[in-house]
Amino acid sequence: MTKIAGGEAAADVSRAICASVSQVRGSVMDELFQLRNRACAAGGPEARVRGALMHVSGWFVLWLEGEHEAVEATLQRAAGDPRNAHQKILHRSRGPATLAEALTVAATQGVGGPAAFGRRIFELKAQHMQGIHHEPAQLWQRLSAPCLPMAGALASPDHHTVLVSAEDNGPIDLLRKLADRSGGTMVYQRFAGGRQNTADVGAAYVDIATGGQVRRIQLLSRRALGFRIVHQSLANLDALLMLLGSRPSSAIELASSVASLLDALPSRPSICLLTRNGEVDCSIGAALHARMRGVSEVTTVDESQLAPWLLGVEPAPGTPAIAQRPPGLACA
Repeated sequence: MTKIAGGEAAADVSRAICASVSQVRGSVMDELFQLRNRACAAGGPEARVRGALMHVSGWFVLWLEGEHEAVEATLQRAAGDPRNAHQKILHRSRGPATLAEALTVAATQGVGGPAAFGRRIFELKAQHMQGIHHEPAQLWQRLSAPCLPMAGALASPDHHTVLVSAEDNGPIDLLRKLADRSGGTMVYQRFAGGRQNTADVGAAYVDIATGGQVRRIQLLSRRALGFRIVHQSLANLDALLMLLGSRPSSAIELASSVASLLDALPSRPSICLLTRNGEVDCSIGAALHARMRGVSEVTTVDESQLAPWLLGVEPAPGTPAIAQRPPGLACA
């Protein structure tokens, strides 16, 4: 048996993923919220089926887990719903449960039109028919945050870095500048958790081709780190860069959120700090040391090196070295 976030053992369940063409003419996100609210009102912790539903480029993708009969009945009801058409089964299996809420929803914008995304769906359907197996979380990750066409239809990024800010508004301009300089395209996402009538959180990422690889740089808000559905997109995270800002109290809150995120991930990414304030740097290092078991060192990134560091470019001669030190190390 495997474990899910929180440490409890995950029971084996029936699992299925399907995709269908959206027939919604108004706001898709409003429709997703309504579906989420109804599912949460009718479900609860003992629901026979748990699910995740997203909209990407004119397609719906539905991931279900639960009792076999209930999962199959839900698939049939979904196929007959007039808000979608042409259901394609991409996955069926029995295995450890991953989903923990009645229904979470997401939307991704900026990855091409329905035809391009449809080619991804048909490729996955063909693999399913050929007996090629993918875990549900792996399929969900690739479809909810797909690479742009330059990387191939179903490719995953070679390197994935997340930026999360201690301030209320993350540095979206930084991501835009990186996209402009590299010729990349910004992709925007919205996630809503499985609690009735709760608000959603935003995210954005850009895939940049450099050095023969595709590097994904993703921006998340501090609040987004607490969403289980966001965790699904971070399973293979390589590095997490914490933008500390100038207020120690906000930086410490960020450290707490990052610690909770790391407890939910299957593997530990590198932890990196960007700061101009020595006091904040020391405070956050101590907080990381206290909260994060297994984190033995933290990389401090000089602001002048940020763009090259994100792109995996070697610093030019004479630039400050990137410092590695144990978190909590006393500052002079």
